[in-house]
Amino acid sequence: MLRTSSGKRLRSINRTWENIRAAAGIPDVRLHDLRHSCASDAIMSGASLSTVGKLLGRKQERTTKRYTHLADDYVRNALETATDRIVEAVQPIAALPPAPFEPMRDARWKTIEAMVTAVEAAASG
Repeated sequence: MLRTSSGKRLRSINRTWENIRAAAGIPDVRLHDLRHSCASDAIMSGASLSTVGKLLGRKQERTTKRYTHLADDYVRNALETATDRIVEAVQPIAALPPAPFEPMRDARWKTIEAMVTAVEAAASG
């Protein structure tokens, strides 16, 4: 059981929460808002949905999803990462440089001479 600074039993945290909000300059923030922020920050930090569900004391994944809101920059970064992977995957592979020119030797020419002669004859024929 929680007690106040004067030792009385704490029945509500409303007054304390009001004081905290006033001191922080956030008069319209609810404790429930902080649950959403905590869940969203956990997801964007890499925690799994089931882990966030346990943090929030939720049993249903569907309920946990309602608490997680992704920041625009997080979504944009995810999109850019995915796009970079796609672009990288479709980049052509650099061609090998051509082999240096070597004049054909007589022994090598003899192996293809018949083919070249046949192609020339067909082309002129």
